[in-house]
Amino acid sequence: MATTTINASLQGIVERQDTSGSTINWLTTTRDAASGTSTTTVTSNTNLTGMKAQYELAKGVYSSTCVRTFLFFDLSGINGTITAATLKVLADTNGNTDDVQVVPSTAWGGDGTTTTLSTGDYDGVEFDGTSGSNYGSILSWTASAYNDFTLTSDAITDMNNDGYLNCALINQDNDYRGITLSLSTDIVHGIEFLDPTNPIKVEITYTPDGWNEIVNGVANASIANVIGVSESSIANINK
Repeated sequence: MATTTINASLQGIVERQDTSGSTINWLTTTRDAASGTSTTTVTSNTNLTGMKAQYELAKGVYSSTCVRTFLFFDLSGINGTITAATLKVLADTNGNTDDVQVVPSTAWGGDGTTTTLSTGDYDGVEFDGTSGSNYGSILSWTASAYNDFTLTSDAITDMNNDGYLNCALINQDNDYRGITLSLSTDIVHGIEFLDPTNPIKVEITYTPDGWNEIVNGVANASIANVIGVSESSIANINK
């Protein structure tokens, strides 16, 4: 087995905000919207609200908001089969302790060829029940620390098949599960993006290609030329 760490190469947020003088259905109007209302593609170290589920009334105006974080990791340099992975996301000092979910995403052009988020990427996520897959969750978000997501077998399979990890972080209880918000709810999770010391990253365990056929860089078929013992006789060496 071998290990490696890959930092997120693309990262940002898409926000959907609706305001009205009358009540808003957070679930159907905001959460289920086909597009966001604003985007931020992060290119320098900054703290942002990474996930949000909010529905409030102030001065006669209803406000309904949902924020999602989108991340992309290029795994093409891994020469082997991934067996385990942990996504590590640094939280800033701001945030609730509510659950956060990692889900598959189709942002960034799907395969990372698009390097800027668009408002249309907002609905490029898989909700609970969309395809039966999810990538992992945190049951209690922790501020001012790394939050570690143990990625699921769904994520591992996609990473091996695709050569990248394209995922989104969303509020679990309401956004992922599709449960509407009651009035006067504001669930916020802050993220520190592109921190030079503690970047958003995925720690990977993998089995290198051909690991069981290589001895100090020499293939089995060539061992006879190195130690003067035929390949068929190697099994008898330790007898």
